[in-house]
Amino acid sequence: MSKAGKWRKVFPYYKVQTMSEINHCWVDARKAAFDTLEEAKDFIRDQMASKPSRILVVEAKTRRVLEE
Repeated sequence: MSKAGKWRKVFPYYKVQTMSEINHCWVDARKAAFDTLEEAKDFIRDQMASKPSRILVVEAKTRRVLEE
């Protein structure tokens, strides 16, 4: 897992987002990204079980929501 704010050269990486009840939009569940999809899924399972969440796949030139 990399430090928050570190410029990445390796893609893709993964962000976990949760729905903000205040703003009614998707926000990052934590600042640091995940290096692997498995790490992101484990975080959702362990930390976000009761909240709506999704995984964002960040590639060099695009971002997309992981569809599962």
